[in-house]
Amino acid sequence: MNTNTPSPPFPELLAALLGLLRTRLRAPANALFDAIDNELFALAESASNADRQQLYFESMRECRRHRSQSMAAFMASIDKLVEPAAPTATQARTSLSLIEHETLEIDLAVTAMAARASQRMGEAMNALNQRLALVLDSPIADDANNPLGPHALSKAFAQIMSSIDLGLEVRLIALRLFEQYVLSTLEPIYADINARLIDAGVVPELAPPLKTEHAHSPAIAPDLAEPASAKTATQRSDAIPADMDGPPEINILTSLLSLLEQRMQASVSAVNAHSESASANALGQALARFLERVDQGQSLPPPRQFAAQLLAEARYTEGGVTATPAHAASIDLVGRVFDSLLRNTQLPKATHSLFAPLQVPITRAVLEDPSALAVEARHPLRQTIDLLAEVTKGWCPSADPEREALGQLQAMVDAITHAQEYERQHAAVQALKRTLDAHNRRADLSEQRAVEAAAGREQLASARKRVHQVVAARLNRTPAPPWVSHLVSRPWANYLVLVLLRHGETSAQYREAVGFADILVWCTVAGEAQVERLRLRALVPVLETQLRAGLASVAYHTAEIDQLCEELGQFMRWRLGEIERPAFVDRELVAPYETSVPDMQAAISEDQPVAEALDAALLYRIRNLQPGAWFEFGAPNDPAADRAKLSWVSPASGRCLFVNRNGLSVGEKRPEDLVDVLQQGLARILEDANVMQQTLALLQKQLQTSTPPSSEAQAGQPKR
Repeated sequence: MNTNTPSPPFPELLAALLGLLRTRLRAPANALFDAIDNELFALAESASNADRQQLYFESMRECRRHRSQSMAAFMASIDKLVEPAAPTATQARTSLSLIEHETLEIDLAVTAMAARASQRMGEAMNALNQRLALVLDSPIADDANNPLGPHALSKAFAQIMSSIDLGLEVRLIALRLFEQYVLSTLEPIYADINARLIDAGVVPELAPPLKTEHAHSPAIAPDLAEPASAKTATQRSDAIPADMDGPPEINILTSLLSLLEQRMQASVSAVNAHSESASANALGQALARFLERVDQGQSLPPPRQFAAQLLAEARYTEGGVTATPAHAASIDLVGRVFDSLLRNTQLPKATHSLFAPLQVPITRAVLEDPSALAVEARHPLRQTIDLLAEVTKGWCPSADPEREALGQLQAMVDAITHAQEYERQHAAVQALKRTLDAHNRRADLSEQRAVEAAAGREQLASARKRVHQVVAARLNRTPAPPWVSHLVSRPWANYLVLVLLRHGETSAQYREAVGFADILVWCTVAGEAQVERLRLRALVPVLETQLRAGLASVAYHTAEIDQLCEELGQFMRWRLGEIERPAFVDRELVAPYETSVPDMQAAISEDQPVAEALDAALLYRIRNLQPGAWFEFGAPNDPAADRAKLSWVSPASGRCLFVNRNGLSVGEKRPEDLVDVLQQGLARILEDANVMQQTLALLQKQLQTSTPPSSEAQAGQPKR
């Protein structure tokens, strides 16, 4: 991250840039520490047991105690970012060593959040890399090596937090908030820094970005006159920018191919390596033979084995050819990529048959253009992998019981696999995209209906709960005979729910409907005073009209309405002293009002405190999940496990609605229920990440942190 030049050529300009960065980051840093304090306090309040609560409170006190020192250290670290770094044992090691678990977790979190920030600020970061490299008089290979970039700032903050006595969970929370409150504010800061550099005359005009389109793209049509097999090794290496200033995936591919080519170099130099064109021709013929065998019903070997067999077939057939290190590295890279893809738990095992056949055409494409695997190149085969990874994330047997969708996808993948020309591949991929777009539109409509239905049920349940509370308050306040309790809590409550949903609790219609219940309950206790008797007599026609209209609006049968209105009339005549107490007044037509309470109790029970067995941090994460997250429900490695997408979260109760890949509702769960099944290992949250980007980054990390065993130096060279 630091430069190798002890004295930059523009010290005054660099000092001004560091001062600008410090000044602009001070307010976000203050907001960050406020957010850490608030977050830990909220977690302590919702902790499931006393130990976890104590942990959060102690962490909060530690953060408060070290806040001023941490702020000062973070501001001071900005100046140190551009100081030369001394070689460390970690940098000098050449073999993979055991890394402390917490350190690895922090490093992964820093890398991920910095990568997201860099990707979001692509143009600004690219400009800053070029200009700052001139100011420091030292090349900046990529965003991760920019001493003022998100990665450097995130690493500095992580080191400061490691000096405080905090657990891993709290440090990860602090990093997440650092991304939210600090990294999210960097884009305008970098824009100002770039403007300051332009004013100082530092690279006022940036060089246009290097093109990474496929060799058959119309943008570089003149290259079509030269066959791919005739390219020299130098031309092939130029297909990916060597200065590492390109897009992230291009840089990763450059690094991977360079590492693999170094591993292949020793084994190829021991024999007479053939020319680039001879190597390409032999490997192309071997690929064609593999494709013929697949068409005849033979299955492809595992990805790494396929790569080795391909090199062997080119070498040991008649007139065999030893592949060049560059070609061997490309083939090995594709084998590693597909091996990692087929191990990725985000892709259901039943869908592996969609990805495996693509290894043949992708190997051919990478031999011609090493950048074909990068998303920036927009090669049809790379698009195919991304499309399949996205659509298969939600595939499960219950959503496609007859495997019709899987069969349709397989047919389209076969068409892409057999399309050797770029134009035919592009047309086949476009057909796949149209099919998936049509499916997604149907799924979106189904999902919208499912969400509307769930929201309607939620509103209905909330309205019933509120009406039950209103009615219960009146019946508990004033004793009423069973007939009145039944009328108010059942038929009239249905009408109250309807009015509440249509007009709201503050509307005149709802207040009038509640007033009917108040008046009817008052009638049961009206005294013998003349004024009360006059009011009772005046209310008879009003109450009957109101009752008839209300029950008619909730689809009561006319006979039932007539009976209730007749009983209401007799009830009022009794209260006026005109007749004896009617028998129906004391007859319990249904159980007393308390039988309506369980619905309310069930709703209230959802608001009870979380069981102590639940992980409060995990519950907090679930409650903050955004719709669109995918879950897998079932035992680990269960081929029949269901996959569902979080589609909607109730703003009232927090209940989560899940739909399958077809947009159909598959159930609802409370956040507490989700945490419970997650803790039991009966559910998993599927990462929301690009599978290919994930795979390439993982391979780069593995190759950079390990030394190839001697046997791997012979990769692709089969034993005699």
